[in-house]
Amino acid sequence: MAIWQVDLKLAPKDKLNTKDSIENLEFSSLWSRYNISKDSIEEVGKVLKRTDSWSNDIVQLGDISSNVIELFFEEGNISEVTCRLDLRNLNIEIMDTILRFIWANDLAVIVDNRAYMEINREVLVDIIKKSEAYRFINDPEVFLELLGKCTGCGTELKLKR
Repeated sequence: MAIWQVDLKLAPKDKLNTKDSIENLEFSSLWSRYNISKDSIEEVGKVLKRTDSWSNDIVQLGDISSNVIELFFEEGNISEVTCRLDLRNLNIEIMDTILRFIWANDLAVIVDNRAYMEINREVLVDIIKKSEAYRFINDPEVFLELLGKCTGCGTELKLKR
Protein backbone atom coordinates (compact mmCIF):
# COMPACT_ATOMS: atom_id res chain seq x y z
CA MET A 1 0.00 0.00 0.00
CA ALA A 2 1.26 3.47 -0.88
CA ILE A 3 1.43 6.27 1.68
CA TRP A 4 -1.25 8.20 -0.26
CA GLN A 5 -3.76 5.34 -0.03
CA VAL A 6 -6.36 4.58 2.62
CA ASP A 7 -6.69 0.82 3.07
CA LEU A 8 -10.15 -0.62 3.75
CA LYS A 9 -10.93 -4.25 4.43
CA LEU A 10 -14.44 -5.35 3.54
CA ALA A 11 -16.34 -8.15 5.25
CA PRO A 12 -19.89 -9.53 5.16
CA LYS A 13 -21.91 -7.81 7.88
CA ASP A 14 -23.94 -10.88 8.74
CA LYS A 15 -20.80 -12.91 9.47
CA LEU A 16 -19.02 -10.23 11.45
CA ASN A 17 -19.37 -10.41 15.21
CA THR A 18 -18.25 -7.00 16.44
CA LYS A 19 -18.05 -8.32 20.00
CA ASP A 20 -15.03 -10.38 18.99
CA SER A 21 -11.64 -8.78 18.52
CA ILE A 22 -11.31 -7.40 15.01
CA GLU A 23 -7.54 -7.50 15.42
CA ASN A 24 -7.31 -11.30 15.21
CA LEU A 25 -10.04 -11.78 12.64
CA GLU A 26 -9.62 -14.62 10.14
CA PHE A 27 -11.04 -12.99 7.00
CA SER A 28 -11.19 -16.12 4.88
CA SER A 29 -13.62 -17.72 7.36
CA LEU A 30 -15.93 -14.70 7.05
CA TRP A 31 -16.15 -15.19 3.31
CA SER A 32 -16.99 -18.90 3.50
CA ARG A 33 -20.05 -19.51 1.28
CA TYR A 34 -20.50 -15.80 0.64
CA ASN A 35 -20.71 -14.44 -2.88
CA ILE A 36 -20.22 -10.99 -4.29
CA SER A 37 -22.89 -9.83 -6.72
CA LYS A 38 -21.59 -10.08 -10.30
CA ASP A 39 -23.70 -7.02 -11.16
CA SER A 40 -21.90 -4.99 -8.49
CA ILE A 41 -18.52 -6.04 -9.92
CA GLU A 42 -19.67 -4.99 -13.39
CA GLU A 43 -20.85 -1.62 -12.03
CA VAL A 44 -17.51 -0.99 -10.32
CA GLY A 45 -15.76 -2.03 -13.54
CA LYS A 46 -17.39 0.88 -15.37
CA VAL A 47 -15.47 3.33 -13.17
CA LEU A 48 -12.50 1.27 -11.95
CA LYS A 49 -11.48 -0.81 -14.96
CA ARG A 50 -10.43 -4.41 -14.42
CA THR A 51 -6.66 -4.69 -14.66
CA ASP A 52 -4.18 -7.54 -14.49
CA SER A 53 -3.04 -8.51 -11.03
CA TRP A 54 0.25 -10.04 -10.00
CA SER A 55 -1.74 -13.20 -9.17
CA ASN A 56 -4.35 -15.20 -11.06
CA ASP A 57 -6.17 -15.56 -7.72
CA ILE A 58 -6.95 -11.84 -7.49
CA VAL A 59 -9.61 -9.90 -9.38
CA GLN A 60 -8.37 -6.33 -9.50
CA LEU A 61 -10.70 -3.44 -10.31
CA GLY A 62 -8.65 -0.29 -10.73
CA ASP A 63 -4.96 0.50 -10.50
CA ILE A 64 -3.01 -1.05 -7.62
CA SER A 65 -1.18 2.24 -7.00
CA SER A 66 -4.36 4.29 -7.14
CA ASN A 67 -8.05 3.53 -6.42
CA VAL A 68 -8.63 -0.22 -6.43
CA ILE A 69 -10.89 -2.99 -5.18
CA GLU A 70 -9.27 -6.42 -4.95
CA LEU A 71 -11.10 -9.70 -4.57
CA PHE A 72 -8.80 -12.48 -3.36
CA PHE A 73 -9.69 -16.09 -4.11
CA GLU A 74 -8.54 -19.39 -2.60
CA GLU A 75 -9.61 -22.57 -4.36
CA GLY A 76 -12.21 -20.62 -6.32
CA ASN A 77 -13.83 -19.02 -3.26
CA ILE A 78 -13.50 -15.45 -2.04
CA SER A 79 -11.09 -15.24 0.88
CA GLU A 80 -10.73 -11.48 1.24
CA VAL A 81 -11.90 -8.20 -0.30
CA THR A 82 -9.95 -4.99 0.09
CA CYS A 83 -10.28 -1.47 -1.20
CA ARG A 84 -7.64 1.25 -1.44
CA LEU A 85 -8.52 4.89 -1.90
CA ASP A 86 -5.95 7.12 -3.59
CA LEU A 87 -6.19 10.50 -1.90
CA ARG A 88 -4.27 12.09 -4.77
CA ASN A 89 -7.00 11.08 -7.20
CA LEU A 90 -10.28 10.56 -5.35
CA ASN A 91 -13.58 12.04 -6.42
CA ILE A 92 -17.27 11.69 -5.64
CA GLU A 93 -17.88 9.29 -8.54
CA ILE A 94 -15.24 6.86 -7.25
CA MET A 95 -16.42 7.18 -3.64
CA ASP A 96 -20.05 6.61 -4.59
CA THR A 97 -19.13 3.64 -6.81
CA ILE A 98 -17.30 2.01 -3.91
CA LEU A 99 -20.17 2.79 -1.53
CA ARG A 100 -22.70 1.22 -3.93
CA PHE A 101 -20.48 -1.89 -4.11
CA ILE A 102 -20.42 -2.07 -0.30
CA TRP A 103 -24.19 -1.58 -0.03
CA ALA A 104 -25.05 -4.03 -2.84
CA ASN A 105 -23.10 -6.76 -1.07
CA ASP A 106 -24.12 -5.84 2.50
CA LEU A 107 -20.53 -5.34 3.64
CA ALA A 108 -18.92 -3.73 6.64
CA VAL A 109 -15.74 -1.67 6.39
CA ILE A 110 -12.85 -2.45 8.69
CA VAL A 111 -10.15 0.14 9.33
CA ASP A 112 -7.59 0.18 12.15
CA ASN A 113 -9.28 -2.75 13.90
CA ARG A 114 -12.65 -1.00 13.93
CA ALA A 115 -15.70 -2.26 12.06
CA TYR A 116 -18.05 0.25 10.48
CA MET A 117 -21.32 -1.61 10.04
CA GLU A 118 -23.22 1.32 8.53
CA ILE A 119 -21.20 3.17 5.94
CA ASN A 120 -22.17 6.24 3.97
CA ARG A 121 -20.30 9.12 2.34
CA GLU A 122 -20.03 11.05 5.63
CA VAL A 123 -18.56 8.07 7.49
CA LEU A 124 -16.16 7.35 4.62
CA VAL A 125 -14.95 10.96 4.60
CA ASP A 126 -14.43 10.73 8.38
CA ILE A 127 -12.36 7.55 7.92
CA ILE A 128 -10.29 9.32 5.27
CA LYS A 129 -9.71 12.39 7.46
CA LYS A 130 -8.39 10.18 10.30
CA SER A 131 -5.94 8.35 8.05
CA GLU A 132 -2.16 8.63 7.74
CA ALA A 133 -2.67 9.11 4.00
CA TYR A 134 -4.76 12.23 4.66
CA ARG A 135 -2.04 13.67 6.92
CA PHE A 136 0.56 12.92 4.26
CA ILE A 137 -1.47 14.51 1.43
CA ASN A 138 -2.20 17.65 3.46
CA ASP A 139 1.38 18.29 4.62
CA PRO A 140 3.91 15.77 3.32
CA GLU A 141 6.93 17.57 4.75
CA VAL A 142 5.62 17.62 8.33
CA PHE A 143 4.35 14.06 7.97
CA LEU A 144 7.76 12.81 6.83
CA GLU A 145 9.53 14.72 9.58
CA LEU A 146 7.30 13.08 12.19
CA LEU A 147 7.69 9.71 10.51
CA GLY A 148 11.46 10.12 10.49
CA LYS A 149 11.74 10.62 14.24
CA CYS A 150 12.94 7.37 15.66
CA THR A 151 12.24 7.16 19.38
CA GLY A 152 14.79 5.26 21.38
CA CYS A 153 17.26 4.72 18.54
CA GLY A 154 19.10 8.04 18.74
CA THR A 155 18.60 8.98 15.10
CA GLU A 156 16.34 11.44 13.41
CA LEU A 157 15.57 12.08 9.77
CA LYS A 158 16.20 15.73 8.83
CA LEU A 159 14.56 17.17 5.76
CA LYS A 160 16.20 20.09 3.99
CA ARG A 161 14.06 23.18 3.82
